[in-house]
Amino acid sequence: LFFWRSSAGEPVCMVATPRKVGQALVSISLVFTPKEARGQGFATSLVSSVCDFCLKTYARVTLFADVGDPGKSLVRFYESLGFDHRGQVTQLLFEEAERGDSRRTGSTDTAAGCKGGDE
Repeated sequence: LFFWRSSAGEPVCMVATPRKVGQALVSISLVFTPKEARGQGFATSLVSSVCDFCLKTYARVTLFADVGDPGKSLVRFYESLGFDHRGQVTQLLFEEAERGDSRRTGSTDTAAGCKGGDE
């Protein structure tokens, strides 16, 4: 878990790197900046720094971003940091019905992005 701290020493942004595959790739997630700290470049600085740090050890940094985001601001944010769109993942959610069969209750679509490495 990585934090960016304000000049007063308060954490104002965080990024996690929970998934690692040998030296091939690392995935970033849980990028979060509290509302009162947004728009000041904290997430840009932290994500960029974490990616630079990770690319010293791993060939690629990957992430998943919500494509349901109105205006695609998350996609544009990650593209501005050098990530490119590599595909889309759909998560299907099921719940057990009364007689034991399953039914779909919802889904989310996520864009998969990648930075670094060869095609």
